[in-house]
Amino acid sequence: MKKATYSIVLTPGIKEALEKAAQKDRRSMSSFLEKLIIEYLEKEGIPWENGSVEGKPVKAGRPKKETSKK
Repeated sequence: MKKATYSIVLTPGIKEALEKAAQKDRRSMSSFLEKLIIEYLEKEGIPWENGSVEGKPVKAGRPKKETSKK
């Protein structure tokens, strides 16, 4: 599936807040916005094309780092 590109207009305050939130979550702005959208769709029960595999939600963004416990 090919990804789509959208342009949006944000107030400076919202843009700055989103940039800080994305940085805090260690994501690019694009990845962070995609995460927010997917979380909203799942919360509202709105199906999306890649929304589940065998009934389990697919999480967008970077995989979590594995930590070895010794």
